[in-house]
Amino acid sequence: MQEPRRKAFTLIELLVVIAIIAILIALLVPAVQKVREAAARTQCVNNLKQMGLAVHATHDAFKKLPPARLADPFATWCVLLLPYLDQGPLYSKWDITQNYYNQPTTFDVNAQVPVYLCPTRRSAPQLGQLAEDNAAGRKGALGDYAVAASDNNTDYGTATARGSMILGFINGTQWESRVKIAHVTDGLSNTIFIGEKHIRFGFIANIAGDRTLWNGDSVDVFSRAAGPGLGIVAKLDTATNQRFGSYHPGFCNFLFGDGTVRSLPVDTPEALLSLLVVKDDGMPIPAFN
Repeated sequence: MQEPRRKAFTLIELLVVIAIIAILIALLVPAVQKVREAAARTQCVNNLKQMGLAVHATHDAFKKLPPARLADPFATWCVLLLPYLDQGPLYSKWDITQNYYNQPTTFDVNAQVPVYLCPTRRSAPQLGQLAEDNAAGRKGALGDYAVAASDNNTDYGTATARGSMILGFINGTQWESRVKIAHVTDGLSNTIFIGEKHIRFGFIANIAGDRTLWNGDSVDVFSRAAGPGLGIVAKLDTATNQRFGSYHPGFCNFLFGDGTVRSLPVDTPEALLSLLVVKDDGMPIPAFN
C-alpha cells in the first residue's frame, strides 16, 4: 500500500515566513536597544549618586568640598573621592605630596573604577592612548565625568572659578580646598557639582580631554564649564574639550549639590546653565527639569 505523501511548504510559504520573521526582528531590535539604553542611563544616574554620597562624605570628614585638582599636575577630585567609593586600598597607595608623574609605582594608574564610566559610552577596561602632558608620563585609566568648575572657559582651571569644586592646594602633607558647602549660597539643589563630560565621538581615549582621570595636568580632563557659548553638546562629533555632553540621546546627567541627579535636555538654555553652575551669584533660578 502506498504511503500518503506528506505536504511540504511551498517556496511562497517559506518566503512569507521569512518575511514575517524579518518584520518581527525589525520591530524587536529597537525595543531591545531602548531597554538597554534605559538600563545604561539608570546606571549612569547611579554612578553620579554614588559620587554625590562620596562628595558629602568627604565634606563630613574634612569640612570642605573636594577640589577639582590640588595643583598642576597633582591629584584630581577622582583621586580624593576614592576612599568613599570603596577604593580605600587604591587611595592608600597615592602620595598626596607628589605629582602624578612621581607617584609610587604601587599606585596602579590603570586601576578601573566602574563608577567613573558611563555604560552608554563605554565599559572597563578603559586606558589612555595619548601621552600625558609630560611626554614621559604614565598613561592611565579614563573616566566620563567632570566637575562643573565655572560658567566660562577662561577661569575654570583657576582659584577664581565660580563653581563649587575648583582648584585647591597642598598644605604640607594635607590637601586643602577653597570651598565649603556653606559657600554654596545659591542652594545645593540649585547648583551643579558634577556632570557627564563631552568626549568627541570616534576619539575615545585619543583626544586631549580624554586622558587619565588621576592627573591634574590638564583642566579639560577633569573639569568642564557651562554658560554663555558653552551649552550642552548635542552633536557627538563636536570638537571641544570644555563642555558637558552625553551619549544618552537628547539628555545629559548632572549631580547637584544636594545629591540629586537630574537629566537636563541638550537644548537647556546656556543662561540657565550659568545660573546652575555658579554657586553664589544670588540670582533667581527659573523652573527647570
